Amino acid sequence: MEPLIKKRSLTFTVEMPSKDVTLHTDRTKVKQILLNLLSNAVKFTHHGGIWVSVSRDEEDLRFDVRDTGIGIRASDLESIWEDFRQVDQSRTREFGGTGLGFSITRKLVDALGGHVFAESVFGKGSTFTVVLPIRSVARPDDPPRVIDEVPPPSAARR
Repeated sequence: MEPLIKKRSLTFTVEMPSKDVTLHTDRTKVKQILLNLLSNAVKFTHHGGIWVSVSRDEEDLRFDVRDTGIGIRASDLESIWEDFRQVDQSRTREFGGTGLGFSITRKLVDALGGHVFAESVFGKGSTFTVVLPIRSVARPDDPPRVIDEVPPPSAARR
């Protein structure tokens, strides 16, 4: 995501808990969930920034992806989760896409026993929140994955 963030001159901030977080889940699904949310945040944000914050309680890990993008009307918030759904066809043509990102995200989150929701102010930005159980119901036998720190954007290359 770093090249796209830099190309748009956006700020990118990640906030992690001070303690290590062990998440028993499907790493590939979590990575795809975050990639989908970050891709949309970058695509629809022209100025300002994107923030990712991670927090936890005893049973859940919460990811919030917030942006200062174009936002979504309240009347459209529920429909964004439908397959092939693009809120404003004239506007999304400008940005491209198939209308599957949020649908896939919701299905992946559901498969891991979590939930996802969005809050948005049209013209001001959006926050997408994913809450996943620390111990996923989908693949409980996977070895634990320790999330101890997220490298800065310049070190996140693979």
